[in-house]
Amino acid sequence: MNMNMNLTLPVLVVDTDWQKGKDGTNPEIKLYPSNRRLIVGPRQINVYNGNLLDRKLSFDEDIVSTCYTTFHDVSNVLAVCLRKAAHLFYPDGRSYVVSFPFAIARALPFECGLVLEKDPLGTVGDLDRGSHNLAALSKFLTVVDPIGTFKAIAALSVSVISPHEELVIFPDRTINKNRTLCVTFNAHDKSIILYNVRLSSRLTRNASTYGSGSNSASGSGSGPATTVSGPSRHASIRKYSLLAPQNRYEDESERDQTLNSINMEKKRTSTLLSDVSSMARMRSEPGVVSHDTKHDHGFEYGTYQKDMILAKLETFNLKTDINNVSLHTISFEDQEAIILVDRIHKEAKIFIFKHLMNAPLYQASYSFQCMDCIPLEESHVIVLKESNQICLVDLFLDVMSPKVTLPSNFPVIERFGSSAECNVTLIDSTGSSHLLHFIMQPSSEFVLRCLSCFKYLAGSRLEETIWMMWRTALMLDNCRNEWNAFVITLLALIFPFNDKQENIPVSTYVPNEITTLLEKAKYMGDAFKADYNIPDMIPYIALALHLIREEARLDIFAANDLMRLNILMTQLSTWMGWPESWVSYYGINLKSIDQQTKFLLVLVLERPPNLLESLVSLFSNQIVKYLTFSQLVEEGESADELITPRTHYTLKLFEILVSPSYGPGYIVDMMCAFDIDMSNLETYPLGISIPLKNAVLRCQEDTSFEWTEKSLAITGRKDLQMLFSDDPVEYVAHTKHQPKHYQNIINLLTDKGDSMVAWDGQSEADRINVTKLIFDKDRRFYEITTLLHQTRVQTATLVPEHNISEYTLLLQQRKLAVVIASRTLTIPMGRAALFYGSRKPILTERFPIPKFNLNCLIAPSMTNIVLTEQSLDKNLLEWGYFHSGVSSGLSINKDSNGISGSWIIFNKPNELNAQHAGFLLGIGLNGHLKRLEEWHIYNYLGPKHPLTSVGLLIGMAASLRGTMDNKLTKVLSVHAVALLPQGANDLNVPVDVQTAGLVGIGLLYLETQHRRMSEILLAQVTSSVYQNDSEIIHEGYRFSAGISLGLVNLGKGDDLSGLNDTHVVEKLLLLATSMKDYQPVQELDKSCCGSILALAFIYLRTHNVTVAEKLRVPQSEQFLDYVRPDLLLLRCLARNMILWDEIENTISWVKSQIPSPVWAKHSSLRKLDSDQVAYLNLLGGACLSMAIRNASSGDIVARDTILYFIGELNRYTQLEPTNYDQRIVIRCGRNIQNLLALSVSIVMAGSGDLETLRLLRIMYHDAKAKSFGSYMAINMALGFLFLGDGQYAFANNNFAIACLVISVYPIFPSQENENDIHLQALRHLWALSIEPRCLVVRDVVTQKPLKVAVEVRMKSGTTKLIIAPCLLPNIEEISGVETLDNDYFKVSVNNLDGQFRDLFRKSMTVYVYKRTNFAMLKQSVSGLLANESKQMQIRNGEIKVDGIMEWFSKGSHFAAVSAFEKLVMNHDDVQYTNQGEWSDINGLSVFNIIDTKVELQNRARNPRSLEDLWNLKLLFAYTDHLGASHMNYILYEFVQGLKQEIWRVRRNQI
Repeated sequence: MNMNMNLTLPVLVVDTDWQKGKDGTNPEIKLYPSNRRLIVGPRQINVYNGNLLDRKLSFDEDIVSTCYTTFHDVSNVLAVCLRKAAHLFYPDGRSYVVSFPFAIARALPFECGLVLEKDPLGTVGDLDRGSHNLAALSKFLTVVDPIGTFKAIAALSVSVISPHEELVIFPDRTINKNRTLCVTFNAHDKSIILYNVRLSSRLTRNASTYGSGSNSASGSGSGPATTVSGPSRHASIRKYSLLAPQNRYEDESERDQTLNSINMEKKRTSTLLSDVSSMARMRSEPGVVSHDTKHDHGFEYGTYQKDMILAKLETFNLKTDINNVSLHTISFEDQEAIILVDRIHKEAKIFIFKHLMNAPLYQASYSFQCMDCIPLEESHVIVLKESNQICLVDLFLDVMSPKVTLPSNFPVIERFGSSAECNVTLIDSTGSSHLLHFIMQPSSEFVLRCLSCFKYLAGSRLEETIWMMWRTALMLDNCRNEWNAFVITLLALIFPFNDKQENIPVSTYVPNEITTLLEKAKYMGDAFKADYNIPDMIPYIALALHLIREEARLDIFAANDLMRLNILMTQLSTWMGWPESWVSYYGINLKSIDQQTKFLLVLVLERPPNLLESLVSLFSNQIVKYLTFSQLVEEGESADELITPRTHYTLKLFEILVSPSYGPGYIVDMMCAFDIDMSNLETYPLGISIPLKNAVLRCQEDTSFEWTEKSLAITGRKDLQMLFSDDPVEYVAHTKHQPKHYQNIINLLTDKGDSMVAWDGQSEADRINVTKLIFDKDRRFYEITTLLHQTRVQTATLVPEHNISEYTLLLQQRKLAVVIASRTLTIPMGRAALFYGSRKPILTERFPIPKFNLNCLIAPSMTNIVLTEQSLDKNLLEWGYFHSGVSSGLSINKDSNGISGSWIIFNKPNELNAQHAGFLLGIGLNGHLKRLEEWHIYNYLGPKHPLTSVGLLIGMAASLRGTMDNKLTKVLSVHAVALLPQGANDLNVPVDVQTAGLVGIGLLYLETQHRRMSEILLAQVTSSVYQNDSEIIHEGYRFSAGISLGLVNLGKGDDLSGLNDTHVVEKLLLLATSMKDYQPVQELDKSCCGSILALAFIYLRTHNVTVAEKLRVPQSEQFLDYVRPDLLLLRCLARNMILWDEIENTISWVKSQIPSPVWAKHSSLRKLDSDQVAYLNLLGGACLSMAIRNASSGDIVARDTILYFIGELNRYTQLEPTNYDQRIVIRCGRNIQNLLALSVSIVMAGSGDLETLRLLRIMYHDAKAKSFGSYMAINMALGFLFLGDGQYAFANNNFAIACLVISVYPIFPSQENENDIHLQALRHLWALSIEPRCLVVRDVVTQKPLKVAVEVRMKSGTTKLIIAPCLLPNIEEISGVETLDNDYFKVSVNNLDGQFRDLFRKSMTVYVYKRTNFAMLKQSVSGLLANESKQMQIRNGEIKVDGIMEWFSKGSHFAAVSAFEKLVMNHDDVQYTNQGEWSDINGLSVFNIIDTKVELQNRARNPRSLEDLWNLKLLFAYTDHLGASHMNYILYEFVQGLKQEIWRVRRNQI
């Protein structure tokens, strides 16, 4: 072969046609990593990402500097600096403009932002010269935050930064962590100054003070870098003419100072400091002033915070102008070099420093002739020798590549422009730029691994020489084959060529892939004249390549690489004279191998290490040791992870696999540590992957490993992965969308009515699907939606008496219609609870609020009575519409996005009304009024619409509860006269609004124990309210003050240290337990209700026996006459709220709450007697206490207890009163009956209990003596029974209990306009006491809800079996849940504590994953029935079948698959094809198992190579070791059949 070509480097010329600017100037080309480029003109920048134009930026003034930098750990931030501003463009699209109060001359990037150099000419007069602002006095500043402050770069106390110095180089540690050298140019004396950048010593001492302050620069010094063992990297550096520096150190003691080296990786935080007081926080050390003794500039550095300190190292004089000089820094390991190129004298000078603990130490310098040079990747530089010749040089190791001659038609090159990674730009004589790309590393990972092994086998200089030779050899190969280049390089180093022979005769060697490269290798060796003494290294090089060959055996995609190494190793073993065990090991035909022994070398190992043989031996008693790469080179395991990672991982995994001390869970944990996922595992050979898959498959069933995202992905448990997901999942109902008929579309467009069904177009269909699964056995949910339907015509029954006139009948029917209308107006009370949180509004449309249909259809005459709104009381209508608005507001889900003030105003009517007022309260209770702007609040409160003010004040307070928000406090103070300061003008505020203001204070200052608010509220418990300059004693106002006082101090009764001097408890007890036989002027009996509930809330669940006993009702019947009957109910309730754990659920406990004389005398309820009022109220208080204690528990005993007393009262209330005394008691009995009905619904809340529903439906349709308040209680009870579509429950915390008690306050209005005792708006506070508690089980793939059996384990040790979806018990009492469906993987969620409990409570969802693993392939009765059912569905056309898989499975290659397995595979293929779920199939499915069985069968019948037999042998050894009981992925019987196939093949060969 004629080798007349010149050696060169692989360089690609990318001669891009860069367009010139409008003024004819050539743009500047700047290169950056990741193939990013900036084409910079005077006022324009083109940003390229690769060859694509990303953006084009134009400015109105000249650009000073452009670069990419990092801000707050966000890299690749484009900074375009103008004279007085910097434009920052973030990768995510954000942009900032940072204005400077001074002009800048240049800007350079560093790892945390920008370094600015002020322009002294442009800065004069810009800042106040008398100011002590460091930014005005320091020449170099840093910007680490777009909205932060500047920081100064100061000189060390023994040195000075001259005002003539210009910043040339500043270390950017994002390129290399060891760079600390800064270079400046003094234009006055034409000198180059070198600095070391350090952290301020004052900041170092005060790291704890300023570590979290503004732009803190805390950090610790970095230690010396760790170098790789081997020959010295500087032993071969040629000592050219050594330059003696003029001034190395100004003070020799400076070298010994204990200043920490700069830690450029420090975490920077910054805040916006804009005033003088904030500037004081920037001081590095307050009170310490540093004076510059050598050069006084008239300012004090120590007064302000410094960012970094420059310590002078060297000063060099220049012989030419700075414009003819290029300066660069380059670093390698613990060394850093400054490159100074004088383009006039064509000389480059290199100054090398070594980083020590305290400061860089000057080490060496040398020079060489060149036109220009520029750094390129690590320690390399590109040198321009002549205008058309360049070469690559390693400055630290003195290794030079052959020269690269540019094409003859290439322009004359004068200098380099920019460089990044492997790219460099060249500037020709016309100023045009040309881009070159150097190939520095192979693209093949296999060749890269072969070259990288020399890092451990050879010294640093030899390693770099090998890399240079490989780059050169790549150009010798016509096909640019990277493997051939490696072989050429290796042969050039190790083959003993005859120097006398100019050419190698082809006939001398047997031609093969190796020998054909000998001629090129000789040419390469002669050109490099490598005189390294490496014969002793050759055996170790061969061993290293053999280990890489064993590594290739573990990658099924590396078959070509394996064959290449087999040929190379066979030829090398033959040339080295190694024994037959080595030569024949690689399975190459020796006829194609040159048999001459060229260099007889020592035999390190008698037999080549066989990885698969060593793995097989692990399952036997005779272990065959394996030589790892780290053992060969005597390094740590990091060498294995770099060169032979698969070998390293496989050995570790199989050691765990064979050990009896570790289970399969450790395999999964180690695979996660080694970053081996299932797709990666598929690339391992079957002998390796099957044992690991079998271990993973066992963990798929028994998840006894650490649950992480990686481990769950490996085991294919996507269901468990969803348990840890914080991201909200949008559930989409899978419904079949059928095209609508045109008539339906027309009807929708022309429909003027507000038709409202159980869920409308804005309701979430997925929630309805869950509800349908909960109530799938009957039509109870349909029934409740029919009852709570306010837009449909209501029905009633009126049986006329005989001989009644038509006019009288009509009057009776209209009277009944009015009663039914009052029932209709209270339907929203239940509808709010039924559809709570069911909708997510469309932000571009108004939210619909249904209207009322007041028409009534009277049966049996079927008379339709049409009532107009004028037929009803105005106040009644106002509150009805208010409740309807609240119902619509509460139907908006808490997680809805975009519910802002603008959207609320968008839904605001032109004129405020009660309906929108209720809507404000509803969305406020759901937390959507947190960000209401002040002008929105003013627009609502300005018109002084009472109900709007009530809804807004309570709603905002509910949204901001417990925050003590100052803005809302001011708003509430204006509407509660008691909160105004003395002397303030009396405002004419309605009583209801003042009442709402007090309630708002209670919510806003929830559980804060705020002293001032507590004092004001305590005073209002006995105070009067003023309206229209008249004093009113209002019980509802005092009641609101009492409950607000209780909310402020909720549950803090045992810790009232801040209120002891106010005697709050004594005063409340005095009001709550007073017994007087006269009415004082203050009407203190109107303060009793609020006082009792205040005590109940303050001591809620504290078990304070003293207070509880004081609230105990009198045990004597005579004393009971001195207590108002309704107060007996409240005192019984309050006492039980304090003694929470003593509440029971039996009739005997109810009996214990009623004084014995009263129970004995009145419990029979056989006749009407007003003396029974006390008994009835005590009964109501006891049952309500039981209901609150067992809210949403579904306690059957508690339910039956309350139902028992309801039955007694039902019989009692059927008695006909004959006098006023009896009418009083019958009215009381009906009120208590309504309260008990509400109580039983609280116990069974969310369950939809049929017994309770039957009772409530009877009471709902009973129009006899029913009032507005009665229907309020009944409709609330109906809503509670199906709370949130059966998916919500009442919580069990103090605040939830208090809100529930307030909402079900047992005194309902008996008249339509009665609002003096309890503000009706408070009836909706139950919305603050509920939580989602419905356990939903979903298929993780389809997201569909499923009906699955679940076992709930309680902390008490008991278990409950439920069918999800359904309500769970209190989350605090649950220790874990576990699914029990055999069709899905078992999911067991244990230890519901801490953060995981919060995640579970947020979603209340357990995901299950349908089994598609080995369990489906096991024949069973259930499996056969399931397959038969699917087969029948296919025959009936219910499931469409493609048929391709079925046809394919009938082939001969599926002979190893049984008929049952084929049936399972075909059916699952249908399922995944129809549902589009193939992306969720992992490596453990039945498809993978069957595919593996087919492949194993083919390998056993027709082995293609020794690799197949070794893998089968490893599989047999593993199977015999594990046994039949633990083989899941491949059954033991199938493996035994493979053994028979192997014996059959062997017998046939014999």
